[in-house]
Amino acid sequence: MARFNPVAADRICFAVRGRGTQHFLSAAARAGVRLDGIRPGEEGLTAWAAGTDLPRLRRCADRGGWELEVVSRRGPGRSLARLLRRPGILAGLACFFMLVRLLSGFLWCMDFGGLTDAEQAAARLWPGTVCGRESGSAGKRWRGPSRRWTWREKPLAG
Repeated sequence: MARFNPVAADRICFAVRGRGTQHFLSAAARAGVRLDGIRPGEEGLTAWAAGTDLPRLRRCADRGGWELEVVSRRGPGRSLARLLRRPGILAGLACFFMLVRLLSGFLWCMDFGGLTDAEQAAARLWPGTVCGRESGSAGKRWRGPSRRWTWREKPLAG
């Protein structure tokens, strides 16, 4: 099985210098390299290719005596390679999102039912909180004594 190459997702811009750079284009086409954005320059040409084609481009340049220089790269290649060297970051990120997804189904609340009004004022409950039932009816006013009730934010009136 072939090893994953993160640079394969990159697009590279390269410059070819030397005599007869049009022959380099023919050699690259024979090698199966797909080139985009070919532009002639003063000393040679510049073009774009996939990151996986860089070894074939270097071979073509070496055989023909041309000088090949990678001008720029675009894509996640180097960042992805650094991230893949640290699998713990990916595992932690995956665990975090799985836990968020799992725990989002639970109703998380604080029960201030045992506090007196003075204690609630001391706890600095923010204005706009409404006492609602735990059954999920957010925004309904408390309609009498209940064993289980919570403070919830008042929904925005549309």
